[in-house]
Parts: sequence; C-alpha cells; structure tokens
Amino acid sequence: MINLFEHYHQPTQLLHQTLIQAGFQNFTICLEDDGFLPQNVTSPYQFFAANQLYDNDQPLFFNEVDIPPYWEIVGDHHGAKIKDMGQTRGEIVYRPHDKTRIVSHVRWLDQHGRLRSIDHYTQYGFKFAETIYDLDGTAIFKKYLTSDRKEVIYENDVTGDYVLNWQGQTYFFDSKVAFITFYLQQVQVDLSDIVINSLSTPFLVLYHMNWTGRGGLFWQEESQGQVPGNMLALLDREQSRRFSVMIPDKQEYENIVAQLPPEQAVNVHGAGYLYHFDKTNQQSKHILTLTNSDEMPHLEELVTANPAWHFHIAARTEMSSKLMAFDQYPNVKLYPTAKKDTFSQLYQLCDIYLDINRGNELENAISRAFYHQQLILAYDETVHHRPLIAPNHIFSVDTYTKLNQLLDDIDANPHAFEQRIEQQLQHAHHIERDHFVQLVTKVFQK
Repeated sequence: MINLFEHYHQPTQLLHQTLIQAGFQNFTICLEDDGFLPQNVTSPYQFFAANQLYDNDQPLFFNEVDIPPYWEIVGDHHGAKIKDMGQTRGEIVYRPHDKTRIVSHVRWLDQHGRLRSIDHYTQYGFKFAETIYDLDGTAIFKKYLTSDRKEVIYENDVTGDYVLNWQGQTYFFDSKVAFITFYLQQVQVDLSDIVINSLSTPFLVLYHMNWTGRGGLFWQEESQGQVPGNMLALLDREQSRRFSVMIPDKQEYENIVAQLPPEQAVNVHGAGYLYHFDKTNQQSKHILTLTNSDEMPHLEELVTANPAWHFHIAARTEMSSKLMAFDQYPNVKLYPTAKKDTFSQLYQLCDIYLDINRGNELENAISRAFYHQQLILAYDETVHHRPLIAPNHIFSVDTYTKLNQLLDDIDANPHAFEQRIEQQLQHAHHIERDHFVQLVTKVFQK
C-alpha cells in the first residue's frame, strides 16, 4: 500500500500520522515538495534530483541568505526584509511555527515593489526551486534545481508543460498528469493499493493511467453542498469496484451520502483521526496562554472573577509594562523570555488553554495544547486554529462572561469538565484505533 498525496499540509500530516498509528507504514509520496517534507515522505523532485545529503547539512538561517554587496538584512521574529539603501528589495519568509528563523522562501522585488521571483529553500539549506513572475505578479514558470544547482525539472505555469532532465536525457510532458504518470512508472513501487486525499492530480493520474489496483480516497475538504464531479466519477459502477471514499468529518459524510444513490453510498464510509496524546487531562485549575502581545481582552476581568484558577502567561520576548502589571494578582504568574523547557513544563502543568491573545499564534500553541489534552477556550475575534476548538468553546469578546460561566461550571462539576474534553475530541473527528483499522482493512479487501 502507498500514500499518494498532493500537498503535505496540516490535514495531510494528520491523515499520515493516523495511518502510521494504525499500523499502516505505507510508502508515502507527496507530489508538491516544499523542501521540508519529513524523512519518511518522498517526492518526484527528490527522486529525479537524487541529491547527496550529509549529516552536517543544516537549514538556512535568515541572515545567511545571499544578497548583493552593500545590501542588508533586517529581521525580527515574524520575518526579515532585504534592503538596498532603505528600499525593500526582498522579503524573507520563515518556516511556519519554527522559532529559529529558518528560511522557507525569499520573495524578490523590483525597484517598483513588484514581485519578480521566489527562491525556495530546503531543510538542508540549499535553494531547490525558483519561481519567476511577470509584471502583473502572475507565476509564469518554476524550475527545480539539484543541490549542485543543475536544473532538473522545468514547470511552465502558462502552458502546463513539464521538462525533465534526468540521467543524461531530456523528457517533455504536456501536462502534470503525464509527468507524474512517468514518475510512478520509474519509481518502481507496488501500486496495487493506493491511499489518496485529493480529487485533483492524484486521482486524475490513477484515472487516466492503466491502473488496476484498489484505492481509498480520504475526503478532507468541504463539498459546499454538492458532491464533487470527480467523486461521482470515482464512485461510478466501474470505478467503485476499486475505489472507496472515507470521510473523517461526520457532517460532511452525512451530506455526501444523502446525495448519493444506495449503490454508490455503500462505498462511502465515515472515518476519523487518531491522535497520540502527550498526557491525560487532570482537571487541574491551571490555565495557560502563550503570547507575544499584551492585547488580551478582558484578561483582568477573567483573573479577578476566578481567584481559584491560576493563570500562567508566557512569552518568548520581554513583556510590556501593561502585561507585567498582572504580576500584582496572586493567581497570575508571568514568564517573560520563556525558554523551550519552560513551555514544556507549562503544557504538562496546565489543563486549560486560553486562546485570547491578539496577534500571531506562538509556538504552534493550539495544536500543542490539543495534544496535551488541554481544554481549549477562545474568543471568536482571536481564535487561532478553529479545527481543534469546539464551536461552543469559542465566545465573542463582548460575551466574555459566558467564558467565566464555563469556568465556574467545570470547577463545580468534574463530569462537566470531562464532557467538554469529549466535545473537543468529537469536533476534531477523533476515532478509536480498532475502528479505524477495521475500516481501512475492509476498504482494501473488497
């Protein structure tokens, strides 16, 4: 069995981790390589580039980007700019959720501030791709480079053509589907059983190639009230002998099935995700918030109305005098310039996460809180990651008193606390391991 993914974004990561936890250690391909794929994921770029990697390879730090003489790099925690005599000529974008200012890509601007190209970097520190833009800011082509700067793949965004330079020969393809089909023929893996999570390129490749295996589509998107045309094609009489659809979102599953005739609906199954939690919620009265901002609406009211709860507020940076003033309250503890170990200790200590800070999410905080089984409560105006927060745990800033009431309820009733945690798990489509294993096994034994 193999996984054939298009993008390795957060939903794909979750699906991949779920399959691994269920015991399906599938060979995994991601068609779009962003330079930071996990070690257990490969791509067409990696196969054709065949880069020689070394143990001492390191990601590129923001001030290591090559720039012309006399230009300068000015950066902070959020990003960096490349300046020429005060004019911004480049923007350095960091790898998301990486606190060490690792370079993901660099946006190069002309003298009029127009985007002209993007350099894409890998986790090993070298530029592996370059995208070129026209004067209107539209991408026109992208070329992929080996670690020794040889062009290996050329992608024309205007015509859809691909050119591959590989093993001393040049190959031409009139579409991405044709290019990926060639790749699958060369990579020599067993294509009998394939997991996909996209009705775009992965499905189109299987649909158009002479493929006779069995497939499972994990549908992680929203259909917007209508069954996608490619899903209907997948579920037609001939394809349904080989394809099944698994949908983790319960509401989306019900919406899809309600629109299908019985002979197609039988091949659509409700699914879910497995999570490897770092701890069990102990229902302690310790609340955590990570922030680099002092804008936390109604924090004072929450602190004074809940003297039995201990509020732990941590930041990577120094705290403003406004935030430091909360040190006067006996149930507040502040952690300015907190280090990695401090964050880890706070996640172990606290059982509630309060997502009420304006500004950027710090340290992938919501995901980490979820995996520590903290009950996550948020303001609608400041919420940072809705997929992991139950809708009834999100309050308007103007109705913060309802958040106060929730804290009172779970303080007085341990069962209410447990119910809230269960609602959070249901919203995140949690499923028992045995159920998931039985589902996947059934799909690939049909």
